[in-house]
Amino acid sequence: RNDLFRTVSSPVIETIEFSLIVNTTPSQSNYVNQSVFSKSIGTAVDIAYSAHETPFVATAKKYQWDAYDGLEMLIFQAAQSFNLWTNKLMPIDVTRKALYSYIGRPL
Repeated sequence: RNDLFRTVSSPVIETIEFSLIVNTTPSQSNYVNQSVFSKSIGTAVDIAYSAHETPFVATAKKYQWDAYDGLEMLIFQAAQSFNLWTNKLMPIDVTRKALYSYIGRPL
């Protein structure tokens, strides 16, 4: 169903209740439209990742959304590549702990 997913922009964006928001703006962008989080609660995913929490994820959490950055996506992309190259399953939990430890970020 095409009506489940759509791209929206201002001023329409401020009138919609979202359950999923995927941020694909560059990681160096600090602008976050907080109004998209204020009308409902859902899941927010930021494709960008860094050693620190992105402004998008921090804002989503401030409004009690479940929020994830691109590190989880990076881990699962690595797992798929590992499997394709080695025909073995990558230990995702071990990899996650190692990555977060390496960048100095708590799980």
